[in-house]
Amino acid sequence: IVLSTGTKSGFNLARVRFPNRAFYFPFDHYFLVKRFLDFIQPSLILIAESEFWPEFIIQSSRGKKIPTYLINARFSPSSYKFWSALASFSSFIFGNLTIFAQNKRSFESFAKFKVQELYLTGNLKLESSFSSKSSVKEIEELRKEIFSKLNLKPDTEIITAGSTHEKEEEIILQAFSKANLLCPQKSKFLILAPRHLERVSLLEELCKSFGLKSQLRSSLESEQKLEQKLEQNFQLSIQKQVLILDKMGDLALFYGISDLALLGGTWVKVGGHNPFEAAVYGVEIITGKYIFKIQELFDLLKEFELISQTQESEELAHLLNRPKEALKRQQHLKELKKRANSLEQIFEKVSACLNLAKQK
Repeated sequence: IVLSTGTKSGFNLARVRFPNRAFYFPFDHYFLVKRFLDFIQPSLILIAESEFWPEFIIQSSRGKKIPTYLINARFSPSSYKFWSALASFSSFIFGNLTIFAQNKRSFESFAKFKVQELYLTGNLKLESSFSSKSSVKEIEELRKEIFSKLNLKPDTEIITAGSTHEKEEEIILQAFSKANLLCPQKSKFLILAPRHLERVSLLEELCKSFGLKSQLRSSLESEQKLEQKLEQNFQLSIQKQVLILDKMGDLALFYGISDLALLGGTWVKVGGHNPFEAAVYGVEIITGKYIFKIQELFDLLKEFELISQTQESEELAHLLNRPKEALKRQQHLKELKKRANSLEQIFEKVSACLNLAKQK
C-alpha cells in the first residue's frame, strides 16, 4: 500500500503512518502522471471524495486498465455544475470508474454520467471516525494531564475550535471573551486547532490582542516531571485561557475531552470540515453559515440534535454559555452509530478485485 497526498502537513502525517510509502500526488500533467504510475505500478487505485484529476484518471483507468475506485465520492453543487457543463468529457472521465457515493445527492449526480458501477454507501468519515475514536482510557489520561498542567478547575468547560482558518479565530476569540464577561462565574477554557500549523505564531499574537494568555500544546510535553512543571509555571498557567494545538493529529483526541466543538471552515467561505470527528464523542457542535461542503453531514447531525449554527459573534457568545445536555447527546449518539455501516460494501468489491488480480 502506498499513500499520496497534496499538502505538506498531510505528507508528514502519511510518512509517519506509511514509512517510505508516502508520496506527493503529481501535478495533473501527462508526463508527470505517466512517470508516477510507471514508478508505483499500482494494481488497484482508490481515489477519495472529489479528487477528480482528469489526466490521472484517464491514464490509470483507461490507458493502463488499472481498476480504479472513487470512494466516499461526493459532488458539491458548484463542482457538479462544472462537470455537467462538460457532460461528454465527464462521462469519458468517470466511465471506467467504480464509484461509491457518500450521499444521495452525489449518487444522483454521478448517475447522470456513464459510470461503470455506482453504489450509494453512505459517508466513510462517519464510520472511520467511530473506528478511530480514542479509548476512554486515552481520553481520561489527556483530561487529567491538561487539567493538572494548566491548573484548571474540575468544572471547567472545554471548548475546542477545530481546523480554524484566518479570520475565524477573531470571531471565536471575540465570542469567547464576550462569553466570559456575560458569565464570569462559569469557568471556560478554549483550545484552538488551526487548519494550517504555520499560523500558530500568528494565533499567539491574536490571543494577546484579545487580552487572552495562550500556551502551545508542545510546551506541555516537556520531559520535566509534572510537579516541576507546575512549580515553575504555576503563576502563568493559572491565568492561561487558551491552548493552541501545534502538532498534527492531536485534534480528534482533544474533541474527546471537550464539552463543545466549534467547527472551522464554516465562518469563512471554505465550506466546513469533518464534523464527525467531534460528533462521535457526543460533543455538541456549533458551525458558522458556510457549510456547503458538509451540508448533508450537517443535516444528519441536526437530525440527532448534535449540531447548531450561528454566524454572529454575539450570538455565539451566548451559545458558549448555554447549558450542555450531555446525557441527551449520548443517547442520540447511540442512534447515530447505527448509521456507520458503509465500509463493508466497499471492502467486498475491492477485495473481489484484488483476489481476481492475484489469480491472474
